[in-house]
Amino acid sequence: MRKNLIFTEIRKLHYVFIILILSALFVSCHKKNESDVCIAPTIEKNLVGIWDALLMSDEGTKYILEFKNDGSYVESNGLLFGTDNAPDITWKIQKDSVVVTGKYNNATSGSYSFSVLTNTCEKVVFDMEGIDKLILTRKK
Repeated sequence: MRKNLIFTEIRKLHYVFIILILSALFVSCHKKNESDVCIAPTIEKNLVGIWDALLMSDEGTKYILEFKNDGSYVESNGLLFGTDNAPDITWKIQKDSVVVTGKYNNATSGSYSFSVLTNTCEKVVFDMEGIDKLILTRKK
């Protein structure tokens, strides 16, 4: 009888120990650090930086776009203004859209306005006048 009582107590301790281990594993696996969660700033602040760009209709060409703090804009491979544009290209935010304006070498200028569809810390998606989508991924 005493032997059964000891065996029962040891079994209870094993169950308690297993429950504690499983609880610790469950809590540690589901615990998120607040510092891991990114809340995107306004599009005007978030857009500043260098981005890898993908035009949905043009899967093969890689673009790199840079939106500078001073309002200037640099693009690779002539995404908006071609490769013969003058270096004077600017950007600004108006309501929920980004407006990019540039001058061509022949003294004419062009302006594009794209609505912001998504604004997250690492990704921004623009609607390109209902024809296409431009997906920006923050360059690491």
